[in-house]
This record gives sequence, structure tokens and C-alpha cells, in this order.
Amino acid sequence: MQKSFEFRLASLEELEQLKELFIICFGDSPGSVNNFFDKTVIPQNVIAGFCGSRAVSAIFLVDSDVSVNGREYAAYYVYGVCTHPDFRGQGLMKKGFSYLKFLAKSREKDYLFLVPEDEELFEIYKKSGFETGLYYTEKTFSRADFSPISAVRTTALTYVGYRNIRRNFADRYTLATLKERGFNSFFYPADGSVRAFCLNGGYAAFEEADGKITVHELFGDENELLSAVFAITAAEKITVRLPGGAVPFGMNCTLGGAPCVDNAFFGVPYGG
Repeated sequence: MQKSFEFRLASLEELEQLKELFIICFGDSPGSVNNFFDKTVIPQNVIAGFCGSRAVSAIFLVDSDVSVNGREYAAYYVYGVCTHPDFRGQGLMKKGFSYLKFLAKSREKDYLFLVPEDEELFEIYKKSGFETGLYYTEKTFSRADFSPISAVRTTALTYVGYRNIRRNFADRYTLATLKERGFNSFFYPADGSVRAFCLNGGYAAFEEADGKITVHELFGDENELLSAVFAITAAEKITVRLPGGAVPFGMNCTLGGAPCVDNAFFGVPYGG
């Protein structure tokens, strides 16, 4: 018998089973998933696919914007796109993305953007109208390249600081930027893996995984900020992602009359 699926916005009561679906699909720890749901997820920004009363597919929307030539356009960061393993291969994502575009247009969003978890997904999302449009340049720096710092006076990166500093670069780069709810969980996940700090009018956000330090966002005096990262960590080498590059990282979809974007930067840590 052919199964019947319905895509709609989730209710508050359905978020618990959507947490379970998230963990099954991505293998994230309950703590990190609870952090994301508590800080970022609201029912009106969750598209869920149901088989009867069971949630089997989901798309999470994170309020964002995209700055093009210094002007900000409303956007959604499309995150946590998933289908339960038992229901894959049945065209659920195609139906989900169709509903997503309808919803985004009705809410007068100008862009959708996402970061595929692996390379093969680029082709799959392309079938849903997304084009590769988010890039970065990756550079590696050694501790020996920087003068040692005995003391560093950094402050925690706040949402206001994040927005204001990025606006200073909005006429130089096309940037995709999170709103406050997304900032709170992506820059400060429950496990404390991301370190984000301000220094002399700029900021850096970096994380350590498998002994490797990656700076996902760096806006300001690069020499000062990287010197601070070396002072804070024991790393001998640091990998840095910078805007204006050629390494494909994410995709976007233009809605309405917004200008096309072919090289934007979105370096948020804890993404995927």
C-alpha cells in the first residue's frame, strides 16, 4: 500500500520527536541537540514531513540575512535537512523543498542558503533549485610567523558585536549572517567547542577538532586576531577560512527580485 505523507509546520508538542529524528539522522549528542532546539528552534520555522502522526522528515529554518553591496536581504539558513533512514528514497526531500519555497516566498524572504554535509549533496540540492554560491579561501599559518604575546585582553563575542563588525565589511564582501537565535547556538554550542572573541574592534571564531584548530570567521586585523588565537591555544599551525575565495562551501537559492549571488561567505562554525 502506498504510504501517504504530509508536509507542514511542526507544532510545539512535536518538537520532542523531531529531536529524536535529528539524533537518529545526524548522530549528534543529546546535549548538542537540546542546545540547538532550546536556543534556536521555534515551531514556525520547522517544516516536518509526517507519515500519519510520525515525523519522518524535517527541514529547520534559521533566520538570517544576506548583505549584497551593503544592503541586507531577508533569508533563511536551511539547516538539519533530514529523513529517517526507513523512509529515504521516496522523494520526501523534493516535497519538503517545494513546501519550503512556498513558505519562504509567502514570508517575503529573498534568499535560502545551506551548507551540504558532503559533496554528493551538491548535485541533489541543485535539483531543488539551489546553486553553488558560498565560497571561502583557506590558508594555513604557523606559530613561527607571529610574534609571541605574553597577555591577550579579549572579550566574549556578543551578538551585537558580531552584527556590527560584519556590517563594517558588508560593502567589501557578500555575507550571509545569522540572526540572534541562530548566533546563540552556532557560536556557543553546549559542548563549548567554539571559541569566539573580540579584540580591538574585530572578532575571531575558532574550534578544535581532532587536534586541528580551524578559524571559521575572522573579521578585523588578521595579524592581531591570529596572534591572539596562537596565544590562547597550544597550536603550532592554524587553518583559517577567509571570504572572497574559490573553495565551494554552500549553496543558495534566490527568491523574488533579489540580485543573484555567486560568491558569498558564510563561515559559521558548528555547521553542516
